[in-house]
Amino acid sequence: MRETRHLNFPLILGQKRTEEFTARIRGTNRLQRRASEISVVGIEPITCSAGAYETFKIETNEWCGGKSCGKWICFYSPQTKSVVKYNYEATLGSTATWEVDLIEFLPVQ
Repeated sequence: MRETRHLNFPLILGQKRTEEFTARIRGTNRLQRRASEISVVGIEPITCSAGAYETFKIETNEWCGGKSCGKWICFYSPQTKSVVKYNYEATLGSTATWEVDLIEFLPVQ
């Protein structure tokens, strides 16, 4: 079981996978076993602070003890080779939400 999660390449539209991992329970030093379902659900144009990009839309649903505990939607750009925008919504024991986007991209020359 892994403690960190990463995108698996190549990204393929319709690709789905599940993953088990350990994560720290918020506010404690205890670890908890979790599972996630990761799906590449589409290709979408996204505009963020750093510009406009064609992206892969990736949805991740996380399960804690058999209950849904969070959902991520991230947008990966092959042009920047990074996630240019993502948002998160907690679904168990919290109402936490956040949205993050890329603020600047300077291509390597």
